[in-house]
Amino acid sequence: MKELEQKLEPKWWKRTEGAQAYHLREFSGILIAVWCIYFLNIPETIGLTISNPWYGYLMNGIGLVGAILHTSSWLKIMPKLTPFNLNQQQQNLLFGGLILVWIAVSAAIFLILWP
Repeated sequence: MKELEQKLEPKWWKRTEGAQAYHLREFSGILIAVWCIYFLNIPETIGLTISNPWYGYLMNGIGLVGAILHTSSWLKIMPKLTPFNLNQQQQNLLFGGLILVWIAVSAAIFLILWP
């Protein structure tokens, strides 16, 4: 078996900002998964009943934080993935525009679904 030519250093994931952002995005996916488990009532399905209303607030807060982290990190990456080269100022403007579109769409969905 061929040995790897380059060995990873301890704590290699702390070395670069990109690696840290990647791991934060992956962690936010775990938060969203925890919220999905709560949303699908899986704890009640297996017989775990929690009647405290603060439990629901906590779980929805976890889901909100996960969604904000995940979405904002993806929107930060999008200007870098364009087929044409953008300078840093153009990337920041595009990121700001994407955030505004995200807020507008979220507000529209909220207003449509609010009883």
